[in-house]
Parts: sequence; structure tokens; C-alpha cells
Amino acid sequence: AFEKLFDCPVTDETMSFQKPSAGECHAALKERKVDFSAVERYVRATAVAVFARQAALAGSRLLGQDDECGWVAMAEELGFEELHSALKKCKPWDWNEAAKTQGEAELQEEAYAATVEAWFLEDVLPELETERRLALR
Repeated sequence: AFEKLFDCPVTDETMSFQKPSAGECHAALKERKVDFSAVERYVRATAVAVFARQAALAGSRLLGQDDECGWVAMAEELGFEELHSALKKCKPWDWNEAAKTQGEAELQEEAYAATVEAWFLEDVLPELETERRLALR
């Protein structure tokens, strides 16, 4: 299903020949290989982004406690430069401080979560869409 959806290159390689039975021709044993590298890249980018979002939502939000920082670094290490830039815009401490102006704890939590979701929708999802389009080529 993935190979058709993402138009992954497929090759058949002859691995060996099967010894024929009496009166039969040689039969080649072939191995089918599918290059899923484009899909794998998209899945990696998506996983990093989703875990960074979750770290922003569930992290400590304390100054100096960059719970999402590992995911930001992983995006850079895996070569997702644009995703890395988008993830660096995640500022849980700043967002939490801004949410504290909302009064009640429940309203603060809602304001913080809304800020995280806005960051994810505006900054991160466009980069994932770019990765998806690259995978579909």
C-alpha cells in the first residue's frame, strides 16, 4: 500500500536459480526490493514533531527545563533543517508565563494548550506537509 501511495521504486533482483525437476527449465529466484527511504524520512519527521509537541504540552515549563530540546536537537541531527527551525520556536516557559495572566488555573492551562496548538499548526505542520510532498514525489 505504501509503495503505491508514495510511488516507491521497486526492483526485482535475481538471487539464485532453483534446480529444476526433470524436464523443467531453470527457474530464477527473485527478490523484490522496495525503496521506502522517502516514506521513512517522512515518518521520522512526523515522529520528531509529534513528540516535540507532546513534550511542550506535558513538560515542566520551568525556566531552564527545556523538555522539548532533545526533539529539537534530533530534528537537526536527522537533517530536517526547516523542521528544526520550526521546533526552535517552541517556548514553553514564555508561553506559560503569558498564560498565567488568564486567572484561574484551568484557564491558564487552556491558554497554554491553545498556544502550543497554535505553534504546532502554524509553524510545525507546514514543515510536515513539505516533507509529505517530498515523500510523494
